[in-house]
Amino acid sequence: MTKLAIDKHQMLNDCELKLEVYQKGGKEIGSLSINLSEYAGSGVVTERYLLQDCKFNSTIKLTLRMNTKSDVYPQFQT
Repeated sequence: MTKLAIDKHQMLNDCELKLEVYQKGGKEIGSLSINLSEYAGSGVVTERYLLQDCKFNSTIKLTLRMNTKSDVYPQFQT
């Protein structure tokens, strides 16, 4: 779980998710960095991403679910 902050101008601050993907045995396959703020208010989103620094052009499929913690839905811009 993570928290996304809204500044005084109602803009959603960046919230970076960094993943490093390894194969069995500990060898790194690649990495991924995405901004979770871009998905706020989208509900459930499934996308494929090309791993960075990967020799094999491997992709990873992620499903993101963004929920608000309170009953009051805040107004914001991404």
